[in-house]
Amino acid sequence: MRWVEFVLAVVASGGFYWIRSRNRILYGGIEIAVGLAIFLILFNIIPSPTLLAADDTPRPEWLAVPNIVGFFTGVYAMVRGWDNIITQLRS
Repeated sequence: MRWVEFVLAVVASGGFYWIRSRNRILYGGIEIAVGLAIFLILFNIIPSPTLLAADDTPRPEWLAVPNIVGFFTGVYAMVRGWDNIITQLRS
C-alpha cells in the first residue's frame, strides 16, 4: 500500500507542477490555502490526530520538533504562495 501512496504522491506533484506552469495565481492560492491549513492544525483550531507522539506523556507545546517544523512549513508555504501570485501579476 505504501508504494501506491508513493506513486500517487509523485503523480500529484507532477499535477501541481503542471498547474504552476499554467497558472501561477491559482497555484499560489493553493499554496496559501495549504499554509493556512497547516496553521489551523498546528494551533489546534481544527482537530487532528497525534501522529508523531510515542505515548500520551504531556510535553511542552512549542518545544516539540514537529510543531517547530510545522510552523516553518506553514510560513514557507504562505511565502511561496504570495511569491507565485505576485510573480504572475508582474508579468
